[in-house]
Amino acid sequence: MAARSSEPLVSVIVPVYNAGAALETCLDSLANQTLADIEIIVVNDASTDGSPGIIEGFAAADSRFRVLSNGENLNLFETRRGGFAAARGAYVAACDSDDYMPGTALERLYETARREEADIVHGRVEQLAGGRRLEFYFGSPFKASSGRAFVESLLRFGRGWNVWGKLYRRAVVEKGLAELPANKRLFQAEDLLFSVFFGLEAGPYAACPEIVYGYRFNEGNYFSQPEKWPSQVADHFQVLALIKARLEKNGLPAEYDRLFKRLARKTAAGVFANLPAGADRALARALITERLPCLEDIYGADFRRSPLGDDYEKAGGRPRFFRRAARPGALVLFTLTRLWENGFYESLIRFRQALTIIRRDGYKQALEKMKGRLMFCA
Repeated sequence: MAARSSEPLVSVIVPVYNAGAALETCLDSLANQTLADIEIIVVNDASTDGSPGIIEGFAAADSRFRVLSNGENLNLFETRRGGFAAARGAYVAACDSDDYMPGTALERLYETARREEADIVHGRVEQLAGGRRLEFYFGSPFKASSGRAFVESLLRFGRGWNVWGKLYRRAVVEKGLAELPANKRLFQAEDLLFSVFFGLEAGPYAACPEIVYGYRFNEGNYFSQPEKWPSQVADHFQVLALIKARLEKNGLPAEYDRLFKRLARKTAAGVFANLPAGADRALARALITERLPCLEDIYGADFRRSPLGDDYEKAGGRPRFFRRAARPGALVLFTLTRLWENGFYESLIRFRQALTIIRRDGYKQALEKMKGRLMFCA
């Protein structure tokens, strides 16, 4: 049985709600890390399946596990926040209950943080779907040299928002949490909120070249539940409103206002593209414009040229481009837009991802999957 340190090197936060069979794989990967001086804080968000029994089994076998339990379901934001607040390690990492971390992940992240004297370290992520590896990619803008540069890159490109796959100095986490208001309803897009608030408090930012996280890709998404999509639309734009207020409080330059609007545009397009079948698109458009007035600054009062406009509606919920038969030019256009926006290296990664989806699902389904990403570049 491993011993728990009063001040471990790393705290790992695992929020759990009805995680099912994947939870055991997740916790086992953390228990077998080569960096032994860690604590694993598992926060049970009032699960109603067998998750509590799995958690207690690990805690009984390994004293490094700390179990926190919410008296009621508080949703992901408050559950993760509670775990972060309870951390005692010099550094803090996050792991979702259906994912895992390779055995050397925490050791490599910690070594990089100490060597580079970094406040945030990110590593490579292994993405899995159906038991097969889809791609390797950096979970963050890997050229960022500081927390502020990371936030700027996140706003500019909309990537690196994931809170997992990174290691944070605990002092940075504590400062970020102090600026975050409590919110028991927030569930969607909470990663983006944590990433921005932590990034604004961070100094040196470093990259670890090794795979430090295993992300299990889920074909479904929260928008696939028609009865819940209005509240999930609200979540996305509530997160954007909190980020905007935080940027204004920091007195950041006007460039950040432009970058924020760029992120808002991508978010609006992504939310709209992922609405479930049968969703009231007119209502969705009303919800989005009500919660994000700056969309008028982005698109102008006339939405006809935007993903939210009449052209989109007339195409049967798809951009005009996709009304035509699938053709190789779609893949070329997709790649060129990523090249223009994100640079050569990132575009090669996206091109590889597109080819993988085509091989797996066929051309027409691949185009359907890529439509939201293409709209992000509109």
